[in-house]
Formats: sequence, structure tokens, C-alpha cells
Amino acid sequence: MYNSGISAVYMIVILSEKMKHVFSYRFVRFPVAAVLIFAVLTKAYQAAAEPSDGIPWLAMGQVLFESALALLLISEVYPRWTRRAAAAVFTVFFCVAVNLALKSAESCGCFGKIHVDPRITACLDALIVLSLLFSSAEKQIIHPTRKQIGIIAFGIFLTSLLFIPMLLHPSVQRFEHGTVEAAVELPSGFVSAEFQLGYVEAKSVHRFILEIVNPTDENRPLDSIETECECLNVIEKPEYLAPGKSPLTFEFTAPDIVGPYSKTITAVSGSTQWQTRFHARIGTPLSAEPETIVFESKEQTFTIRNDGKVPVRLLYATSPGNICIVKVTPEPIAPGGSITLAASLTGELSDKEHAITIHTNYPRQKILRIPFRKQP
Repeated sequence: MYNSGISAVYMIVILSEKMKHVFSYRFVRFPVAAVLIFAVLTKAYQAAAEPSDGIPWLAMGQVLFESALALLLISEVYPRWTRRAAAAVFTVFFCVAVNLALKSAESCGCFGKIHVDPRITACLDALIVLSLLFSSAEKQIIHPTRKQIGIIAFGIFLTSLLFIPMLLHPSVQRFEHGTVEAAVELPSGFVSAEFQLGYVEAKSVHRFILEIVNPTDENRPLDSIETECECLNVIEKPEYLAPGKSPLTFEFTAPDIVGPYSKTITAVSGSTQWQTRFHARIGTPLSAEPETIVFESKEQTFTIRNDGKVPVRLLYATSPGNICIVKVTPEPIAPGGSITLAASLTGELSDKEHAITIHTNYPRQKILRIPFRKQP
């Protein structure tokens, strides 16, 4: 029995030594470094592409740390200490991934915008830690060679290039709009069947509150809030809809497009669904009041408003067959300002809807179309 125990211990030691030779650090370090480099690139892309309140120092720090560890692995500088440091770092990553998995998180957040299940990340981290622990120990190098120094210097240069789009990325504009009021209150569901956020700039972030109405005397479970786009998300909602009005807080990150933006928001409570339509104008600061001109006589006035940050000059106006004439003034419309113009009919309008096209000097909104029709 005693000899059997000694034999078992001896076999474990022999197996451990063989495993260290199979998982040589000289080979293990490359896939580990590849994982770190992939994480560096995805984090750098996310920090450069997504809106931020300022310079993303935290993201830059993570990129720099993971890049430095990858460079040490690739260059094979101080292999014994680098192997231990990498094993410790991925042990921390493993603990974080397990914690996120227990919380049923959708993504570990390790690879920027690429969503990876935390359970998959935890398995990968565990495999890397075991590979590093079982890899063969290398002799410590006291003085790095020129080749190793060159690899590290070139890697630092490439990492510094990743910081350029992060530093040049403009800070996000954040706005608080309070509660969006409706002209007519609905008996149940959203207070507003449709609502206009108005002019917004691309990549700006807007937070607003919508109210939903429960006409019954009992609490109703709020099962889910669904939106058509990831740009529009609910960030605060009650678990139950109390009798009367309940607030829902939304955050809208305007995409990098120009033109009208419209999405549907759906609230689900049991078998009941309520919808409201969200509207915004992205990058187009000019708007007309009223939106459609209704001619009660041969001449009708309307107002053009500039909600942008720069003055906009109106160049000229046209209409099909010159049935409607609008004279524009040479003075630009100041930011936050407006101008009132007169539209004159030169003939009889048909029952169909026509449109005035106003040309501007603003490159992101070169034309403004204003429908017009005769009074029914």
C-alpha cells in the first residue's frame, strides 16, 4: 500500500514534467499574446467609435496594459516573471467572467463591441491559466537582446497609433429633456402616441422621460420595453405599472446619419401591447412652422427656424411650374433664430399636394421641402 502511494506520486510528478515539456512557454506565449492583441484592437475600436464624455482614459489604460503584457510575451523578455504575471492577470479575468456569468450578463465586455458570453470567456481564461501554469519554466534573461528591445519598441509605436482616433474623437453632447408632454392624453398606454424630439446632432446623447398610463385600480406587471434600434434604450423603468401615470426614462444616441429618424417603442404587459412613435431630425437644423402650408388666400406666411449652432443662409426657393413664389432674404438665420417669409400663389391649386423647395448654403441640409395645399 505504501509502495502504491509512492508510485502514484511519482507518476504525477513525471506526468507534470512531461506536460511542461509539451506546453512549452515558447509556444504557449503566442496564442496568449494573440488573445491580448485581439482584445486591444476591439477595445481601441470601441473607444474611437462610440461617443464619450471626454478622453477615454480608462479604455486607453486598459489598451496600454494589455498591449504591454502582449509585447512581453512576444519578445520573451524575462519569461519566468512574464509567465507568472500573465497567469495572475488571466486569473483575475477568469474571476470577473465567472461573476458576470452568475449575474446572467449578455457579454463579458472584454472585446469591445463584440459580444461574447461570459461563460465562454471564463472557459478561455481557465484554459490560458492552466496552459501558463503547466508550461515549462525558462531561464531568466538578465539583459534583453536588441531583437527583444526592437519588438517592444515597434509594439509601443503601433499601440500609440491606436490612441490617435481616441484623442481626436469629439466629446459627446448630452442633453436632459425632462418629461415629454403630449397634446392629448390617451386613456391608456403611452401619454403620447407620437412625439417629436426635434433637431439633434449626430452622435449626441439625449435623455428624456415618457409616461405610460394604467387606467385600472391595480398594479400591472411591466414585462418588457422593446425598441426598434439599439440607439434608443430604456434605462429606468418600474417593475409594475401603478394606477395612473408611471415614468419611463429613455436614452437616445443619435446615429451618424443625416435626415429624419423615426422608431417605434413598444411596452408589453401580459397580452397587452402599447406603442408610441419616436421622431428626431438628425443633422438638419432647419424646420418650417407650420410643417404644411394651407392656403386660405393667395398669400400665406410661414416661419423657418434654425435650431443649429451656425448661421444658415437661404439661397432661393422653387416650386413645380412656379405655381408658388417665395422671396428669400440674403440675411442668414442666426443659431436659435427664425425668419418669416411670404408664399404667393400664381395660379389655382389642384387637389394634390405640392411642395416648396428652399435651397440653402448649409452642406448637411442643402434643401428644405415644405408641402403646401389649398384649404379643403
